[in-house]
Amino acid sequence: MSEGNRIGEIMSKSGYVTTEQVNAALMIQATPGENRLIGQIPVSRGYCTTAQVQVALTRQKKNTEIPSE
Repeated sequence: MSEGNRIGEIMSKSGYVTTEQVNAALMIQATPGENRLIGQIPVSRGYCTTAQVQVALTRQKKNTEIPSE
């Protein structure tokens, strides 16, 4: 999977979360014993909604480009 297809990058480019929030979620996910998917962590912390994660996953699956601002 290319860099542009990472769910965190898609979510941040879409404006659903910040890069810092993605990085925080990745750090949490890397914690021993943590078994949540990367999209579940920002939702549990109130950074974004489940619907936004679903949109990002759909974009990832379709390999849809996110327009740059």
